[in-house]
Formats: sequence, C-alpha cells, structure tokens
Amino acid sequence: MGAGCTRARRWRGNGVSMKPSASDSESPLTQALVMTHAMLQAAKQSDWEQLRRLEDQREPLLHREHPADDVSRAQIGEVLASDRQLQVLLATARDAVAAQWQDDRGRARAIAAYEQP
Repeated sequence: MGAGCTRARRWRGNGVSMKPSASDSESPLTQALVMTHAMLQAAKQSDWEQLRRLEDQREPLLHREHPADDVSRAQIGEVLASDRQLQVLLATARDAVAAQWQDDRGRARAIAAYEQP
C-alpha cells in the first residue's frame, strides 16, 4: 500500500455489539461510534445522566472532519442508524413521563376537589 492509500479496516462483531479492531482505536469516528453504542445502552437502561454525558463527549468527535472513505461512510451510517433508535427510545420515555404527569395532575385535582367544602 502506498503512503496515500487508506488501509481497509475490519470490524470484529458479535451480533449487535460491534467493536473496532485495535488499529481503529484512535479514530475519532470510531470513538464516536463506540460512544453511540454506549448511549443506546444507557437509554435502554433509562440512565439519562449517562446518556447526556456521553452525548457531550461524542459531539466534538462527530464535528471533526473525517475521511471520505468507505469505512468512514459506514461508521457514519451506523451512528445515524443508532441515533434514530435513540430518538425512538427518547420519545417513548418522554411520552411515559408526560402520561405519568397527566395522571398525577388528575389525581391532585381530584383530591383538591374532594377536600373543598
């Protein structure tokens, strides 16, 4: 391979969880992808603080300039797909909180109405 050639990178995966090979560990895009997977796990566990911390750490990695090669495009595609999954999880959690708030508000109104003479 010449100096200007991009070496093909291989992913070692075990089902859903894909881990980069050791040679990819320094790539900002690879780091962002690993954080994205951790964000999905945090959302699935309703660990919103961890999700926020990871998102804050991931943002500058994604805003960097990345190579326009097939590996980078695949990683960006995987980040975007995971972000769509995150949006669904967040919308579901938001809707659950809103429903709980409505229930609590209704209960509070019923109690207040019962207590009035």
